[in-house]
Amino acid sequence: MLCDYLVIRKRKLKVEDLYNGTPSSIYWYHNGFHWRAIVAFVLGAWPFCPGFIMSLVNPTRVNNWTKLFNISFLVGVSLGFVSFLLICLASPPPYTDQGLDYLASCHLLYLNLG
Repeated sequence: MLCDYLVIRKRKLKVEDLYNGTPSSIYWYHNGFHWRAIVAFVLGAWPFCPGFIMSLVNPTRVNNWTKLFNISFLVGVSLGFVSFLLICLASPPPYTDQGLDYLASCHLLYLNLG
């Protein structure tokens, strides 16, 4: 989600489609599943499965897999971000040019009021 919002869509949102769970939404993908996101999630999460299983079997045992599992959030977000970016560069999602940059609009409004 971070990569999609920050890099792929360049902070542009189409707010009316965010809450539209039908195929008419620009955020609707094949049967409601965004295959790029699923692949990026799997690529970002699989390295932590051995450490997770080892921590369930013996919580006191420490090895490299459990150490990696302990920092899974930081490494997982990074792996998922890069994976999603590479997948989207190879196979771009549709409608990435639609929407408005609401953050820039708020910043301009703040500058005009101040």
